[in-house]
Amino acid sequence: MYRACAEGYLSGVKSGKGLQCLVNPTVGKMEEPFELPETSKSYAVVGGGLAGMEAALNLEKRGHKVDLYEKEKLGGQFNLAHLTPKKMSMGKLVKYYNRELDGSKINIVHKEAIESDLISYDGVILATGSIPKVPPIPGLDNYYWADILLEENLPQNKRVFIIGGGLIGVDIATALILNKNKV
Repeated sequence: MYRACAEGYLSGVKSGKGLQCLVNPTVGKMEEPFELPETSKSYAVVGGGLAGMEAALNLEKRGHKVDLYEKEKLGGQFNLAHLTPKKMSMGKLVKYYNRELDGSKINIVHKEAIESDLISYDGVILATGSIPKVPPIPGLDNYYWADILLEENLPQNKRVFIIGGGLIGVDIATALILNKNKV
């Protein structure tokens, strides 16, 4: 099975940029020591995707008190990545972050953060991800984002039109074709 990590490692080496990793930006570099602050601060991290979980863990590692707000499921859109063909191993990354959070003192707040929740913190990090833009196409009233990969949404034996030919669009097309759809 093709590993996503290998792509990052190899593409960086081939381009002359050195080792690279989607998850660990310090791979291939000596870890620079950091000093703990004299006084701990309180932070809210809004968004429990990969970026939010990593930010929360780094803040705690640096001696701060952290509340991580996530209105749905920790992992964000990355929870869908392992549903695409040949990328099943990517699901391990969300499990890894969940284990790291379980072993931390980070407070997970399962609700949508509003302004009154955030006003008392020393700092707030917004890691809410992105929302795809729906093009103004007449009749486009039955659409999905990447969540089409969830089993309850995945059509079978249908004609499907994908808008967007980036990596996500290609992964979705592959999954749909394997489910006997015409893409």
